[in-house]
Amino acid sequence: MATQYGATLLQRDFLEALLSRHCRHSPAVSKTLDLIERYGIRHLCSVLPLDDPIWFQQTLPTIADTGALFKEHAISLVCRAAKGAITEWGGSMYDITHVVAVTCTNTANPGFDITLCSTLGLRPTVHRTLLHGLGCAGGVSALRMAHDLLAGAALQGLPARALVVSCDLPTLFARAELHRIDVDQEVGFGLSRFSDGASALVLTNWIGTKVLERGPIWDLLGFRSVIVNGSEGYSELNVGPFGFTPIISTFIPRLDSSELFLNFTALINSTPSLRSDLTRGLPNSYNWASDFPGRSSLNFAQEALDLRKSNLSHSHAVYRSRGSTISSTVFNILDYMRHHGNGSDHSANGRDKVIALAIGPGVILEMAVLHKLSTENLRYAALWCE
Repeated sequence: MATQYGATLLQRDFLEALLSRHCRHSPAVSKTLDLIERYGIRHLCSVLPLDDPIWFQQTLPTIADTGALFKEHAISLVCRAAKGAITEWGGSMYDITHVVAVTCTNTANPGFDITLCSTLGLRPTVHRTLLHGLGCAGGVSALRMAHDLLAGAALQGLPARALVVSCDLPTLFARAELHRIDVDQEVGFGLSRFSDGASALVLTNWIGTKVLERGPIWDLLGFRSVIVNGSEGYSELNVGPFGFTPIISTFIPRLDSSELFLNFTALINSTPSLRSDLTRGLPNSYNWASDFPGRSSLNFAQEALDLRKSNLSHSHAVYRSRGSTISSTVFNILDYMRHHGNGSDHSANGRDKVIALAIGPGVILEMAVLHKLSTENLRYAALWCE
């Protein structure tokens, strides 16, 4: 696994200066500043330097402008993440059989997956899948897709290795959001929590493993994807002439929390390898790699699932450090989690199983259960498709 963030740090004073420059004082500005304070994120990250004209120009960048900026900055960011993951895996570029890519901040055709493949030097016959329209749920959705593709290859007795990549650059649309704060009195939800970032991982189906492939990090045990009943219109990310406009209902925290335990139980009960685990049905027996849409969603979820602070400590740490990177966030948390245990090389907070959870437009829930593997007894590497 590997993670990359935009190199520019957006401190709170810079965000306040942007609001002062582009927005008249209003309740929307006050609420945006309050969100920045309440979320307590140390700094956001952007691919754009602090002196980039986009921060200061009076005219709004169009969707074509931001599309060009995505092409300029996304490939280098996601390539660094991909190369980091492939280097850690230890295998050959030639052995990558599948690429599953996801973004929700670009709609260009062809997608960035094609440029990524050519830049990395992957075979032109690699099976590519580009996902879109999934918001923060994109990373877990991409992991589920890669798992299913590799499981299908395993049924045919074929070796398969998937490179899974996610990349979102939400700060490209910050100038348009500032305009909406000023003119439409829209609270700056994105300006208070979203960073630019990319993540990558390699997934193997464990057939034809070569000696250079290093020991696995996670074993993927099961997945669950669900459209929350009656949730249409509560969460959207709509494309307009000046980029993407989020719509997030204040009802989402209660809606999501009411669904969490039911779907957690369904996920666990559908995972055969957990049947002998006597604590499998207790949400607080797992670490949670979760990207919740705001603090209120997190509070409702903790209550609904009876989670302790330690269950979400890694999610909190990543979020407080750099905020949400949309589709990459859960991958970033998993990457952080494996390096921050309690003295053991294969567990965190004494727990070796993780629930990955992300909530996307629709409203959809994407969930996965993973097992953290010890590096002491295993020779081969990457994420393991069980």
